[in-house]
Amino acid sequence: MMVERFRWALGGSALHGPPHDGPGGTATARPPLGSRARRRLGETPPSAPPGGEGDLLLGQARTVFVSDVHMGARAAKCSELLRILNRIEPATLFLVGDMIDLWRMRQRVHCPRDANRVVRRILALAESGTRVVYIPGNHDVLMRDYVGSSFAAVAIERSATHVTAAGERLWVLHGDEYDLAIRHSRMAAMVGSTAYETLVEVDLAYKRIRRMLGMRPTSLAHAVKMGSKRVATSLSNFERTLQREGAAYGFDGVECGHVHIPAIVPAPAPGGTTYHNTGDWRESCTALLEDRDGRMRLVRDVEGRLRTMAQGPAPARDRAHLAAAV
Repeated sequence: MMVERFRWALGGSALHGPPHDGPGGTATARPPLGSRARRRLGETPPSAPPGGEGDLLLGQARTVFVSDVHMGARAAKCSELLRILNRIEPATLFLVGDMIDLWRMRQRVHCPRDANRVVRRILALAESGTRVVYIPGNHDVLMRDYVGSSFAAVAIERSATHVTAAGERLWVLHGDEYDLAIRHSRMAAMVGSTAYETLVEVDLAYKRIRRMLGMRPTSLAHAVKMGSKRVATSLSNFERTLQREGAAYGFDGVECGHVHIPAIVPAPAPGGTTYHNTGDWRESCTALLEDRDGRMRLVRDVEGRLRTMAQGPAPARDRAHLAAAV
């Protein structure tokens, strides 16, 4: 039933290839679409960038990493994501898990028009030649049964290796595999998710009130998370674990999502592994971009304008600022 809901959310696209647990292949490039096919998929041409470094980076992005959109949940900021998707034509687009929130869809499906437009834009990019790789997370974990399969030219993979233009090898995964709370107690994880959903709902009302009073909206949910010593310790452990595992596998960097905190954390020692986190599209509205020279940048959508958050890898002293900036 949940897989059928997932297919419905993807516009009824069929899954191609038998589900299996082994690593799968990559999506094959297809010829550019004609105007009729573009209209059918709901694709709109990328708008001209209004200016600014963040907007310029979009047009030059070689690779884009997006995660934790949580479509199907009320607080998913699909319109903000759509603004970015409509301005990119990357060689590769990685969807790094939790794109659709099957946990929330068990209770209630919230699917605004912009959520369907996001899906259609992703499919249009795949059809027009962008290699799109979807790596399911813990909120869309059922799709891991289809690793090695594809739908509408989108490859479903458990994890992936990406080689940047600078020749660095990145390990791309969602990251829930290295979250101790998820691994040892699924029930506790689901209770925590429900509590977080409640906090996000309160946060929406809090921001709405601040806007009505003419005040700058701030994230109450983020303040609660980052103000918790336990959360800060768990986040630090998560980062170190992924850096250690990435180094053990010989990767120059690890790219993940899951924790909803965008960051670029340099390797702890020469020859180590850099940690990249894309953030999310419920609070931070951030994406990770690789430019034509292989440099990694975090960009954030702020009311339609893009801000560059880092020119990676970020200095260690800037790490706290990166987290506080959202």
